[in-house]
Amino acid sequence: MSTRPELAEIVEEIVNVANTLSLVTPIIGIAANLINNIFITFENIKHNKKNSRTIIDHIVFTEAAIKSLKFQKNEYNEKFPNLQYQELFFKFQSSLEKLKYLQKR
Repeated sequence: MSTRPELAEIVEEIVNVANTLSLVTPIIGIAANLINNIFITFENIKHNKKNSRTIIDHIVFTEAAIKSLKFQKNEYNEKFPNLQYQELFFKFQSSLEKLKYLQKR
């Protein structure tokens, strides 16, 4: 086990020291706030990246399910002639395409 402090602990300590010094020099307080905001943004980006991977995984699995349903279409001829079922299916497929497009942006 490493005794080396994690980045979050280091940033927190720097911000605490800078906030204490900001009483003497206000510019240090501004810099401390900037460092803290940058670190928070960085942590949020890491979290969003992880969520994005999960969303992509779900999209890929759902696309596979859609392909399977299309392949099995002949087996389920009772449902596919139903226009309401087809409409819901295509809306679902359209929603997935929109999610996929947004993810790529």
